[in-house]
Amino acid sequence: MRQAVLKREKQQADEHRVHRFLSPWANLNEMGIDKEKIPSSVLGEITRYQPMYVMEGKVFLLMLAENFAESDLSVKINGKNYVADINLTELRKLSDFFMEQKKQAWRITALERSQDAFEEIRQMITREEVAERHMHELAKLKEYDLGECGFMLKDDNYYVFSRIPKFATQDGRNPEVFWPFDATRVAIHIGWQNGKSYTSDRPRVIERRQFHPCLSERDREGGFCEICNRDAGSYKNTLLDMVRKLSDAVNVIIGPLNRQSLESHSGHTYFGEPLDRILKQGSLTREQAAEKGYLVVEVMGKDEPKYKNED
Repeated sequence: MRQAVLKREKQQADEHRVHRFLSPWANLNEMGIDKEKIPSSVLGEITRYQPMYVMEGKVFLLMLAENFAESDLSVKINGKNYVADINLTELRKLSDFFMEQKKQAWRITALERSQDAFEEIRQMITREEVAERHMHELAKLKEYDLGECGFMLKDDNYYVFSRIPKFATQDGRNPEVFWPFDATRVAIHIGWQNGKSYTSDRPRVIERRQFHPCLSERDREGGFCEICNRDAGSYKNTLLDMVRKLSDAVNVIIGPLNRQSLESHSGHTYFGEPLDRILKQGSLTREQAAEKGYLVVEVMGKDEPKYKNED
């Protein structure tokens, strides 16, 4: 099931790569750039690592030029001269396209790292060595933890969760600032009716995370707070959509301060409270977060969110 969703996302990503935002112009070798030494990034992929110059909201392609007039806008990179030659597009269009590609990369990353709880449970109870009495014992459990995922019973409702390791997420208002959060379980409600599974309600964060802006009633002692911007009605009652619903919720939690989120909250106010009153846990630099073993989540710039600790 998870593999089907992952295959679909990767196929869509490949299709987008065929229709890159820009066509290749200068050869990287001609620019004196070794591609093997360039960090992989979404922005690099969609621009094919071509040099660009941004001015007054417009994006210009920089062309290699041995000779140029004094009136030309020239830039020297790696000892080579470039001139701003072609007005490619507006910065806003490039930014929007970049964010769409980045969101797709996040979905792929989330699916690759997460264990599919539905599939794990199905495999576990269908193995020949699992006796009927073991299945009865399983049904009595309030919680079953499979490591990176699992399920739990709360108030007579079943929830499937995905566990995020402790992470530090970048602040879209200042790329040098990262806000740390403890390991967190993101869950969706699962029910059964007439022999078929369904999902309802918004995804939730199981633990209390009072410093996270995207949680309703974030100060509630018992946790289990709803995640904003995740409309339960936008997902169908199919297994594929349940996986998508869970992975989308994970992305909201690890990247709450990306550009899209900040722009959609007037005055950077979340559930009626300004960000600066919510984020009280103390910020870290990128280096500090990595040293402390946090999963470092980039929401802007070159790097994509990585589901691994950076050394």
